[in-house]
Amino acid sequence: MKVDPIPLCVDLDGTLILQDSVAIAFFALLRKNPFKACIALTKLIQGKPAYKTYLAQHINLDPKKLPYNQPLLAWLQQQKQQGRQLILATASDEKFAQPIADYVGLFSDCIASNQTLHLKGKHKRDELNRRYGQGHYDYVGNHSADYPIWVDARQAIITNAKAAVIAQARKIANVSLVI
Repeated sequence: MKVDPIPLCVDLDGTLILQDSVAIAFFALLRKNPFKACIALTKLIQGKPAYKTYLAQHINLDPKKLPYNQPLLAWLQQQKQQGRQLILATASDEKFAQPIADYVGLFSDCIASNQTLHLKGKHKRDELNRRYGQGHYDYVGNHSADYPIWVDARQAIITNAKAAVIAQARKIANVSLVI
């Protein structure tokens, strides 16, 4: 069996898990401490990295309780068994992303947002291009924010996406699979 040397980068929110980890964290904080949830919202004035970092400092997500995309997980397990390198690449805070990557157990690396860097859309594309080179990675996503990444990826894999997102991705990228 020939191993595909191109890394497979996988988004987290709406892709690996069926919901948004930041939204899950916000509502968990709202239930735990409504005052701190209000403070979290004020952090949005400083930008999304500050908001996500604040949430990550006050809430620990339990990876066992998240709603995973089971068809995608099954496909990722096949890719891993074939020797493919899998990377979790997310705009979520690294404090949320790394425990999820560790729990899933398929990823060799985790690229995530932090206090100063918000890895969404073009910023994530730029980081993947910097690490692997334009056209030298495949990317699994689900949202219109993934368009710039799919354009630069060798192959676009789409899961859990609306029909309009799939249609547009097919116009601008090399869509190899829809899960």
